[in-house]
Amino acid sequence: MSGTYVGLERMESLSPEDPLTNWFHENTLFVENNELILDQNPVTIRKGVKTNSASDGGFLTYRGRIFSTKGGTYAALRLIDSDYIAFRMGPKECEPYSRITVFPVKIANKKTSINGVVYKSKSISAEQRETWTKALADESVLYNGKHHYMNSGSLPCPVPPEFADPR
Repeated sequence: MSGTYVGLERMESLSPEDPLTNWFHENTLFVENNELILDQNPVTIRKGVKTNSASDGGFLTYRGRIFSTKGGTYAALRLIDSDYIAFRMGPKECEPYSRITVFPVKIANKKTSINGVVYKSKSISAEQRETWTKALADESVLYNGKHHYMNSGSLPCPVPPEFADPR
């Protein structure tokens, strides 16, 4: 699978006093040969008008891979960058940037969904393509200790048994 896709992932409302405002992470999925970057940016939609959030909702970027097993197709994702996001820290918590989470992928009728978020094709600039291609080369799906969340000092999370990085 290769291409660039966009989907809206509903978030809990950060403005419950305004029931007409819906919060989402606008997910941009960049995929080259089943290797992927998932970039999540918070947006609101109010009366059909989309507005980008300056900070509320947080910004997240994941490195991942789509893989298949006898049980189906999955996406393994590991957080590689975040802004305006807090994580639990402490001796019983693992390093947030080391956690690999595996989600089901469904591809049917020219639509792709990951963890229930439906994606459609999207065009991106050559500059953005270059940035994400570099991120694919620079970051592994498996945690290598290169980047830490706020020097948490926590140990890496265990790797899910259904996922193995061949590199």
